Amino acid sequence: MGNLGKLNIVISAVNKTKAVFKSVTSGLNNIRKETAKALKIFAGLTTAVGGVGVALGLLVKRNTEAIDRIQKVSDKLGIQVELLQKLRFAADQTGIAQETLDMAMQRFIRRGGEAQKGTGEAQGALAELGIQLKNADGSFRSTESVLFDVADGLQNAKDSSTQLRLAFKFFDSEGAALVNTLKNGSSGLKEFFTQAEQLGILIDSKTAASAAKFTDETSKLTKQIDTIQKLFSMAFVPALTEATTQISNFFSKIAQQEGGVKKFTDDLAIGLVEGFARSL
Repeated sequence: MGNLGKLNIVISAVNKTKAVFKSVTSGLNNIRKETAKALKIFAGLTTAVGGVGVALGLLVKRNTEAIDRIQKVSDKLGIQVELLQKLRFAADQTGIAQETLDMAMQRFIRRGGEAQKGTGEAQGALAELGIQLKNADGSFRSTESVLFDVADGLQNAKDSSTQLRLAFKFFDSEGAALVNTLKNGSSGLKEFFTQAEQLGILIDSKTAASAAKFTDETSKLTKQIDTIQKLFSMAFVPALTEATTQISNFFSKIAQQEGGVKKFTDDLAIGLVEGFARSL
């Protein structure tokens, strides 16, 4: 084979190699582009998932705390979660603030308890309206049933001044506001209760108890983490105290030397300038 033939073979081989290299390079570029695209999508997805996670966490926190507050108030008053929510709905529908309703019920329940012992402001008002606190078997009637009777008593009062006087006996200063909620008697109050049930706005007692437990456990965990952070920080205090003492002693010695702190700072400034000049 002549030199020309060998040259053609080499050129052909080089061309094939270039074609293969070009093909491989093109393939790698495509892979790189697709990988970059996939990473971009993944990063966006990760950010989105992270954002959803944060939003979900905040949503859970806000709602569990809100439900926990309902549970705590119902526990304090000694009434069911569902009843408290129905009463709040009735109050809201008649223009009464939630805080006013809660305080009125606290006083109503306390005065009912006093009346059971034969004492307190509500005792005379209960007798005037003919309301019994005990069932036929001698057990005390529920707060709800007594409240229905009080509502009927206010509805049947001969005039607004009598309504106000009786309401004050049961609910103290919040009684004036509650007259508007109870003025249609037990039937009007039950109608509000039915509406609340039909609207599906009531949190059941099991859910409320779960939210309260979650909030309480979260509070415990937060306190534990806070304590660990404090103790972790305190672990560095001995070493930092020693270092602080040494630095303070160092500056005290400088202050006692000839020229004192002024000479030290002048020498430090000159040294920095000379060091900077040598580095140029």
